[in-house]
Amino acid sequence: MSLVLSAQRKDLNGQLIADDEVEGLHILNKTASKYTISNKDGSFIVSAKVLDTLYVSGVKYEAQEVVISSSMIELGLFNVQLIEKVNA
Repeated sequence: MSLVLSAQRKDLNGQLIADDEVEGLHILNKTASKYTISNKDGSFIVSAKVLDTLYVSGVKYEAQEVVISSSMIELGLFNVQLIEKVNA
């Protein structure tokens, strides 16, 4: 059954975690060429399958890539800890 899950995209509940504002950040599924934007509380829903690569970006934070694992698909949710950019 896990082979079927990994072959099909599933809506996953994501949560951005940071000490500052997390609304309006872009979450791009680079593999599927689809994107979404985070809500006021940092939550978002993105369609993905195992090994899809998500690109998370925002003005205040360092861009990050997250590779979707089978456990993320099974749980249907995951968190992304954001790293605030430091001005040089």
